[in-house]
Amino acid sequence: MKILLITSYFPPDHHIGCVRWARLAKYLTMAGHKIFVFSAENSSEVPQTMTIDFIPKMVQRIGYESVFWSPFLKSQDALGEIIKNNKGIEKKDNNNNKIYRALAQLWNMLPRSGKAKEIANILLTLLGFPHKSWPWANKVYKKALPVVINNGIEIIIATHPYAGCMKAAMLLSKKASIPWIADMRDGWSGDFIRGINEKPLLDKLIKKYELKLLSTAHRVVTISPELGRKIICDPNKIVYIPNSFDPDEFKYSKIETDKINVVYTGNIWTENSYRIFLDAINIISCENRLDNFHISYYGKSYSLLKNYADAIGLESSILINKGYVSHSEAVKAQCEADLLLAFGWDGKFSETVTTGKVLTYLGATRPIIAICNHATALGRLIKTTGAGIVLPKEKDIEMFLKTLINTRKKVMWELESKRNFQEIINYSTENTALLYERLICNSLKGK
Repeated sequence: MKILLITSYFPPDHHIGCVRWARLAKYLTMAGHKIFVFSAENSSEVPQTMTIDFIPKMVQRIGYESVFWSPFLKSQDALGEIIKNNKGIEKKDNNNNKIYRALAQLWNMLPRSGKAKEIANILLTLLGFPHKSWPWANKVYKKALPVVINNGIEIIIATHPYAGCMKAAMLLSKKASIPWIADMRDGWSGDFIRGINEKPLLDKLIKKYELKLLSTAHRVVTISPELGRKIICDPNKIVYIPNSFDPDEFKYSKIETDKINVVYTGNIWTENSYRIFLDAINIISCENRLDNFHISYYGKSYSLLKNYADAIGLESSILINKGYVSHSEAVKAQCEADLLLAFGWDGKFSETVTTGKVLTYLGATRPIIAICNHATALGRLIKTTGAGIVLPKEKDIEMFLKTLINTRKKVMWELESKRNFQEIINYSTENTALLYERLICNSLKGK
């Protein structure tokens, strides 16, 4: 089959948005399918460090630039940071941007109040409504249409985030009369990060866009049943194909050390439940010095952990910043760890959040500590796979860590003996690619 993939991130970008389709495209290519990729041309802030061991038929990157949208998007991102931090505007290089300068002057005129921030946030949302990637879809359509026609593309798959990918797929599908599939690893109106749902009118409008757009998709793929219940579309269209791990990536083994090495890889958001974890550790460290326990952090959000740790007076030797590393280095660190750490979500739609890193964690075969409620997608995943332990409350964390530190071998044996390998293999990319292959075949048959 000849497949057109429209996605916001693709290797060599080092971004969590790459991982799902880097793996799926590899196995679909190995199965003999030809994949043509259209991806966004991302900024230099996304390091080019994720390697792929397959060759797509074509990878074409399309920038967001246009007469209006390029400067606007930069302005929107910059102002978003300013609003979030409740600061004034300082003179910067991008003050030469007329749109940025005008919006910045407006922001400086507003009083530093919660209401002003709320108004500014609504303004930025409206200016980029329904999503800032929306105009990009038209550029993708123009460049991808000849590829679709000249190469006999049979089906289109568009990932979300971002909504512009799905709009481009809809336009191409309509013009070429071929089916398209929406692959949603996050919600749109049910986006757990953006918070549009907090504004009733915007929430209502976004849901209308979502329903109309997804009504044109042949199928809507989600990564979990919990997320599927938040997608605004015909429920009969929804298919569940989870994120996955590629066994080929895991060529490393556990390294035995005297210290208990807990590893966390990836970003951390303010809504993640890291605070109760650090609070529990702090209680233990106040009772006994933790010379044999540390947390190794790999990513670019270390300041969040460090700032909170300093605020509560946590012993400085417990947190170790390993920095922002390549995908392969992160995988190596996971395999060599004693335990892997995953934080749940304390904000909106917390039940839908799995976090992509946990699927990679499954491949590393090290026990996972999940700081989340049992009744979430993350909690369910840990329970059904036997991949670790779910700790929803500070007291649970404290009791577990005390037992771990005092009886390390016993606790590790108990955790590892619960692992359900038959269930875990369902999350291998070889299996999820097979599910996708069946879905594509059925879609082409009109099923």
